[in-house]
Amino acid sequence: MLPRAFSATAPTLKQAASSSSSSAAAPLRRTRDPLVASSRAHHFRLDTGAHFVARPPPSILPPTVPIPHPATSPLPRALADSPFAHAVAPSPFAPDSPAAPPSANEHRLPPLRAPSTSATTPATTLSPAEVAELQSLRRSAPAHWTRSRLARRFGISQQVVGTLGWGEGPEARRAELKRQEQVVARQAKVETRWGWKKEIAREERRRRREMW
Repeated sequence: MLPRAFSATAPTLKQAASSSSSSAAAPLRRTRDPLVASSRAHHFRLDTGAHFVARPPPSILPPTVPIPHPATSPLPRALADSPFAHAVAPSPFAPDSPAAPPSANEHRLPPLRAPSTSATTPATTLSPAEVAELQSLRRSAPAHWTRSRLARRFGISQQVVGTLGWGEGPEARRAELKRQEQVVARQAKVETRWGWKKEIAREERRRRREMW
């Protein structure tokens, strides 16, 4: 039994020995340093003996790549005798060519959008009498004179209605508190018809607000 077992395992041992010897003889694979392999890297030897490598980011064009400019641009002529002349070569494209730079096709672009006005800036200027009327309507029937209705009536935005508020004084404060109670009561009535999933979500929101 022993000689037969030894003869059966002998080829396996020879194969393992040959594979280990071949792996030891093969050179290790080394990843090439990107600073050394890059054609855009510049190498300098400092006075201290240190090796300094400068490589521009890949998102920036190297200085050897010319930047096209329209033929009417005075920049190439102004820098013709400077070391940067290669970077301001005239554009090889016609001004109306789709491949031309954006500066040559500005006349073909759509007009810029007008800046939007602030939402808190009223489109119309309210007089003090109109402001007092708005606040009076807001206090008298807040359920009817909502922000949207007051905004349509006076030609202003809802944000401006909220900014003007209820006015000054204890009466305005009481009207505001009463309106808040009505909103809370109406929301509570709606929440009574919620299922258990919405109740859990509501409780989670309440706990998160407590930790603000």
